[in-house]
Amino acid sequence: MSSARFVARTATWFRRRSRWILLILTAFFISYLLIVQRQSFAYLTNPSIPSEWMQGGQKDGAIDHPKDLLKLESRTELLATPRKSAEICHQEMKAETKHDFDLHDIYENVIARAGKQEKSASTRPAAQGKLRVFVLPFTHVDPGWLSTFDEYSKDTKTILDNMHLFMMKNPKMRFMWAEFVFFERWWKEQTEEVKKDVRELVSSGRLELASGSWVMTDEANAYFPVSVDNIVEGHQFIQKEFGRLPTVVWSNDPFGYSNSVPYLFTQAGMNRTVINRIHHGIKGHLQSQRAIPFKWKQYFGDSSMLTQVLPYTHYDILNSCGPNAGSCCQFDFRRITKWSCPGPRPVPITPHNVKEKSKLLIDSLRQMASMYEAPVMLMMHGDDFRFDNEEEWPQQHDNFLPLFDEINKGDQVEINFGTFSDYFNELEKWYRTEKIEPPSVTGDFFPYMCALGDYWTGYYTTRPFYKKQSRQTHHLIRTADLLSAEAGLTGTYEKLTKARRILALFQHHDAITGTSKIHVMKDYSKQLFDAGNIAKSVIEESIRKMEKTDEKTKMIEYSVKVDETIEKEMLNSHLYLQFSSLRSTFGCFSTVVDSDGNEVEAQIEPTLIHEKWRSEGVILSFRVTLPPLSSRVYVLHHSDSPSKTTIVRLSAPSASVETLKGKLPSIFKVSSISSPTVTLTNGHLTTTHYAGSGMMKSAKSSIVGDVSLELGVTQLTGSNGGAYIMRTHGVARNVSMTSVLFVSGSIQSSAYSLSTTVQHWTTVRDLPGTLSDQVHVSMRVDLRAEHNTEMVWSVVSEGDDSYSFYTDSVGLQMLRRKSYSTLQTPANYYPMPTAAILEDGKKRITVVADVEHGVMETGKMGMEIMIDRMLNQDDGKGLGQGEDSYPTDLLPVQMYFTLVIEKRNGAANTTHHTYNSVAGTLALQEILYPTVPLVTTKVSSSHFPQKSFPCDLQLLTTRLISPTKMMITLFRNGIDCTIDSTVSCSDSKITDAIRSLVNRLGGKSSITRTLLNGIEVLQEYSSIDELDETIVPPPQKFTTLVFNV
Repeated sequence: MSSARFVARTATWFRRRSRWILLILTAFFISYLLIVQRQSFAYLTNPSIPSEWMQGGQKDGAIDHPKDLLKLESRTELLATPRKSAEICHQEMKAETKHDFDLHDIYENVIARAGKQEKSASTRPAAQGKLRVFVLPFTHVDPGWLSTFDEYSKDTKTILDNMHLFMMKNPKMRFMWAEFVFFERWWKEQTEEVKKDVRELVSSGRLELASGSWVMTDEANAYFPVSVDNIVEGHQFIQKEFGRLPTVVWSNDPFGYSNSVPYLFTQAGMNRTVINRIHHGIKGHLQSQRAIPFKWKQYFGDSSMLTQVLPYTHYDILNSCGPNAGSCCQFDFRRITKWSCPGPRPVPITPHNVKEKSKLLIDSLRQMASMYEAPVMLMMHGDDFRFDNEEEWPQQHDNFLPLFDEINKGDQVEINFGTFSDYFNELEKWYRTEKIEPPSVTGDFFPYMCALGDYWTGYYTTRPFYKKQSRQTHHLIRTADLLSAEAGLTGTYEKLTKARRILALFQHHDAITGTSKIHVMKDYSKQLFDAGNIAKSVIEESIRKMEKTDEKTKMIEYSVKVDETIEKEMLNSHLYLQFSSLRSTFGCFSTVVDSDGNEVEAQIEPTLIHEKWRSEGVILSFRVTLPPLSSRVYVLHHSDSPSKTTIVRLSAPSASVETLKGKLPSIFKVSSISSPTVTLTNGHLTTTHYAGSGMMKSAKSSIVGDVSLELGVTQLTGSNGGAYIMRTHGVARNVSMTSVLFVSGSIQSSAYSLSTTVQHWTTVRDLPGTLSDQVHVSMRVDLRAEHNTEMVWSVVSEGDDSYSFYTDSVGLQMLRRKSYSTLQTPANYYPMPTAAILEDGKKRITVVADVEHGVMETGKMGMEIMIDRMLNQDDGKGLGQGEDSYPTDLLPVQMYFTLVIEKRNGAANTTHHTYNSVAGTLALQEILYPTVPLVTTKVSSSHFPQKSFPCDLQLLTTRLISPTKMMITLFRNGIDCTIDSTVSCSDSKITDAIRSLVNRLGGKSSITRTLLNGIEVLQEYSSIDELDETIVPPPQKFTTLVFNV
């Protein structure tokens, strides 16, 4: 038979039987899905035990055991049917926005080259003609720093009382307020008459409410969903009380600026900002190019923020009117009776000296104007906790007015009190008249170097225990919001508002940064603890209502007496099918049964508490699957001979074998290792470890192949920085591990490396899809006994010379970073709020973390992550001397990392920004929002009809914004689709999935789509059926829906 005839007959045979073939393939595919869903992953542990230490698994035999106490904590894995990313990832990286200046390039070409670049003259001429100057009195109030928020509230009450009394009598006075955590506390104590007066001051434009966020957030350590809540909380309050919203963002004190936080404000309808603390060299460079003010653009779109940067080294009056602090000080009229100046002290303005003082001010303003293209200038007039004394108000007001009158007689300057809005309105008017566009800038302002040459990069890591507490509180509040909405508990509005405002308070730039005095940090921690307890109580109440039971369902983080049977309920707060983990110490063997009565495969391994192994009790691990936004119950029965519970294999270097004798339950046998390396595998990923230290040396992925991937822990002794800054002049040494143990199992395998300061363990898990190509690292760090010590964790691979390094910007996007040999170590550190990426043309290694850190590229395709710092002195940035001022109040902290190893297709990335891959996005969600475990008495699982969302869509919140109004906020993560890996999510239609979620939470009619703050309406929908493609956010955009409940 000819080949052509054979092909034709074969094609006819397939065509006639195509329907049957399709049915057979469909049945096979459905069977496969059922098998995958029946697989699950969970491990049980005591919450006092660091979460990743008790992992392992290998069939080896079953044992009998008595009853014991049960303690539980959880970790989470996200999973659905494994698919290639190209099958569902349809996003394309757009060309980067055109710009005049890029901050990464300026840092590389101007700062790192240390003046070797030839200076170019600005193409923009200096301001010509008459100057228009607005003087804006203000006070900067920190809700916690040297004193607690409550202690400072007494000062802010005095300031606001004085503001009301003085401004009602002096119509030419202007003032600005930005910290609404203080304002709300003062406001609720005022009479209706006072409120009416203040509303009039606001509506007339004399009192400007700036930013509107609850606090002036730090921009290095924050995670953007919490930053969104910070904006929403303040804007909702202002809209309710004043019927208007702020139009200008004021952010004078954070230690560097993210480009993502301004973007969030643009999504709430704001496009003007004033900032201050940027790298002193970059500020000077932009000023030399007359590139301030500028339009601050995003790499990925057209959203821009018209940005003014304060002109000199600080935001105080000495740096307000020109380059000479002595001259400006003469216009700080509070100093007539208090404090001194670096030159002549100010004197009251009289008819005898008004001309002389006017000329001095004009000359100063003229010098400052030479830095600008536009002849429109802003002169801030205030400082920390100014206007707290009744005397200062008339001192400033009454002495400036005759100066204004005298200056305005001439033709050089027009000057008066004004607000931000006055300044920006006049500035934009000038640009329109002259038909000129402001210069455009892209990138962020990290790291920050002050005028003294110090790099403020230590605070990225300072006091990680409190940073971790903030992340955990956010997770609890988010879960409580979701479950209370599901349960219809509108009565929880006040409770959750209180918890949310506490969390927002901690986003302040001296709180989450760890840069307050010890007693202040303890006060923040106590409040976070209270907020967490509020959220937990709402979670428990919501579950009881949904299950229609009076039984005391409890979150698991305390001892529970184990009887013959105990039920564990696990909650999935994600929009995707999820593999979740639950762990507990047991003194006995158990059989694990799912809600359908099927016994589940489980394994046991030894129990580790801190750096000590327990001679009693074991760790039980088993698999479990959770549908989107649902819960499932698994039952643990005591059993003398469980058929599916098995023992892991243990091995260790000979020295560790000796130290482990008598420290493990007798059922475990430890074999001695003679080879220099040990491998752990899950069938997809094999990791190779140094036998002596347990630290990882390399990996072999079924997708990527052999990957050099070396992990290490180093201590830097002799550091003499402080809470804010790094000064790394000490000696670096690798941490010596005193005990090493390898655990091999069929579900997961781990390498434990223990020392007195850090317990480090690495785990690979046998799970379908992309989860099998991930390495999980857990650390418990304790530097309490150390002195001037910083600890770093290194991740080092190998790549071609064109590899790239990125860190995230508040979790919203990834920005290119680079280390420079011409700069010292502190100048090469960047914030890592959630993730960092190393990639070349062949592979990508993503590291995601559950707590924020500082990170630096180390060359040879490597990075070092600062994980904790013990500093025993002040660094001269304001905290002062004394035991209460030094950041020595460290507590042991548990932190988690996931390393995602992926194949990359194409040339190395050369852009200034990128995004996480699908797998990286899911890994980040998993580590930040682990499953919530509960003890329950029910034996059935909760299944809700919720469609699975595409994996790039993130549910930020389902919060109440009033007792009867619900707000849902979704974000469409940008995704890098050049990564070739199996992914785990649905490609279902987004419109149907969102409609299903809104319907589930009670949104039947009168639904509005709004800006990010939930206030300004973009579109109205009379019914849920009208929700169409307009509710689908493009990549890097938000959808906010509001409806009555």
